[in-house]
Amino acid sequence: MPLRAYHRLILPDGTTQSLSVVRFDDAGRYLSHHPLSGEEPFVEWVGGTLDLRTDITSLPPVTPIDDLCQEKKP
Repeated sequence: MPLRAYHRLILPDGTTQSLSVVRFDDAGRYLSHHPLSGEEPFVEWVGGTLDLRTDITSLPPVTPIDDLCQEKKP
């Protein structure tokens, strides 16, 4: 189950939480969240804001950091 960290999480009631880890199922659906309190294993840092008031089942997949760090060949 993927774990992703965000700078800001907007909850369904409109309240916000800073630095949160969100757990998704393998289909990308929200399962739970908790505050980020330090370095956690297997957590992918996404950054930005996740708004749980929207349909999060349609979130685009996140590009693995290894893919972003590889040198592009012409």
